[in-house]
Amino acid sequence: MSPFQLLYAQEARPYSLWILTTLISSWLLLKAQQQSTLQKWMFYCIATIASFYTFLFAITTLLAHGLYLLISERDKFSRVMLLFLLSSLASFVAFSPWIWILINDPPSNYAAVPHESFGAYLKGWLRNLSLPFADFSMNETSSQIAWLFFFLYLLLLVIAIAYAYFYLNQFATTRAFRFLICLLVGPFLILLAYDVSQGGQLTTRASYLVPSLLSVQLTFGYLMASQIIQMKRLGLLVCLFFLSVSTASSLVLVSSDTWWHKADENIHHKVATMINQTAQPLVISDVELSLPISLSHSLKANTQYILLPSPESSEAQWILPEIPYSDFSDIFLYRPSERLQTEVSQTSGVELENLIERADNYCNCTPQVLVKVVTAVT
Repeated sequence: MSPFQLLYAQEARPYSLWILTTLISSWLLLKAQQQSTLQKWMFYCIATIASFYTFLFAITTLLAHGLYLLISERDKFSRVMLLFLLSSLASFVAFSPWIWILINDPPSNYAAVPHESFGAYLKGWLRNLSLPFADFSMNETSSQIAWLFFFLYLLLLVIAIAYAYFYLNQFATTRAFRFLICLLVGPFLILLAYDVSQGGQLTTRASYLVPSLLSVQLTFGYLMASQIIQMKRLGLLVCLFFLSVSTASSLVLVSSDTWWHKADENIHHKVATMINQTAQPLVISDVELSLPISLSHSLKANTQYILLPSPESSEAQWILPEIPYSDFSDIFLYRPSERLQTEVSQTSGVELENLIERADNYCNCTPQVLVKVVTAVT
């Protein structure tokens, strides 16, 4: 298991399941192409539907599969192409309820905001390429020496990956080479087209490029397995090097509280540290429910909560209950809306002290991340 899979295996997010459904649907496609029976295409259709319901961007996997079949079956409109089109149509029909919902209520995502420069895209692409092998959580705070070693490692990795695809082309079947190339290029180009035409940073999000990263892993794995079987000294040394770096990276990853992919949520640990220093805290929040739930895993067991609906989503149901100040040593507002801050300060006759502020957040919250409720000076 690579650091990339390990990273998302620790979370209740769909990416690990998407990895599994991508592998299963790809395997079933190749089986259906080899023996084009209705039963095999039915299994492929079911796997594709499961992948769609796992993660929306699974459509990039389907399009990569279609690109592969167009290249493989380009001489004729074969039974394989016909059954693939029927399976794809059935998959879209099965997913149509969610397509309708997404059209009428499109989700917002900060990944739709473009990067400021091409260099930021390039850095994101190179980082994505390294994730299946090692994840160093490089960021702006990393030292120059750390960046130097990272770029040296990245240079070796890019050379090794390029050679892996060359080796695949030379020694594997044409079918395998075409499939892995389509799985690599197809999803990336689809997301790149969106980034270029609409503005965004989808291609810099590794979690959106699962099919492409799986292609890199499978191709590199084929090269390493061939070198081990042939007992070539240089190949064994290269394999040992990358395996050692990957293992070390994974050990650091699992022992860390924060990582780059949770850039906004990394502040949870700072918030939790402040709250946990108090004896009997109360946390009040009216932000999206997933955020205080995520924070609660880092708070003490005796922490109490008052969770309100967002004022924008439920104006009629937003009612601030009476706050029992005497029951708690400290009271905090976590990512409070303007309305919550106003209601607490006016209704309760207290003052608010901003402890943590952060303007660049993706949840459309106010800049105040943590606010302490203190007794007003009389």
